Amino acid sequence: MGHKSEKQKARDEIISGISITAVFGFLFLFFRHGFPWMIFPLVFAGVIPLLRGLTRLKDFQQVEGPREKRISSYKDAEKAILRIAHDHKGRVSATLVAMETTLTIEEAEKYLSDIAGRGHASLHVRDSGTIEYVFNDLLPDGEEGTESL
Repeated sequence: MGHKSEKQKARDEIISGISITAVFGFLFLFFRHGFPWMIFPLVFAGVIPLLRGLTRLKDFQQVEGPREKRISSYKDAEKAILRIAHDHKGRVSATLVAMETTLTIEEAEKYLSDIAGRGHASLHVRDSGTIEYVFNDLLPDGEEGTESL
């Protein structure tokens, strides 16, 4: 199951929890003397599923959080790429940038190529054939990039 179906399950739990809480809450508040047992379905069929759904939905938002901010300008893309390069010890690929931002692989390649063309990064082909961009300024001390193309 993908994220959407799990996210939909969380929303369904929230909706059913709210509905059941509202119905049994109304009955409990207005007919308390006749229906004291209403507190059990109120809690177990209403409040608990509601809280569980909210917790699930919050977990999805935390997982998807970094990708929520849409990169809308060259400046935003450049800053995001530099942050990723810093986090990954100066070495990034278009795939890595696409995974950690809202950019597509093609967009990431375009930005990375431009940055490399301006001399801020070097383009390297690994033995596996993967294209990697190396930001020499962000490499750990003592480490050097390999020959650039």
